[in-house]
Amino acid sequence: MRQQAILIVDDDRSIRTLIRTLLLREEFVVDEAAGGIEALQLIAGNQYDAVVLDLMLRDVSGADVIARMIESAPRLAPVVIISAGSEAMLDAVNSPVIRAKLRKPFDISDLVDAVHEALGNGSGSGARKNYPRKRVADARR
Repeated sequence: MRQQAILIVDDDRSIRTLIRTLLLREEFVVDEAAGGIEALQLIAGNQYDAVVLDLMLRDVSGADVIARMIESAPRLAPVVIISAGSEAMLDAVNSPVIRAKLRKPFDISDLVDAVHEALGNGSGSGARKNYPRKRVADARR
């Protein structure tokens, strides 16, 4: 069986590194993008099973990345949104591809659960590792 591939898009390298480490422990194949333009290039050339996407990127907003994914992708990967933005900002972003929205700081176990659920792995998959309830903040604050 093919390993599921996840794209992490966040302009904060420490957040990308943490999420990458978590998802590799879950036995996913992981790629990273530091911004929206790089993410769109990777999406155009690869098939991802899910995307973990920060809304507030420096070059192209996460909402714009989703819009461009919908315009160009023949098969849409489910998206898990992460953002240090307000609840109102998260609520304003809507798309059928969005499966979960998490505000920074988020619990690492919530992120792992959201990715599994976005992939349809469900809570009973048994493949998940146990993570302590640890909050991850946006390092730019």
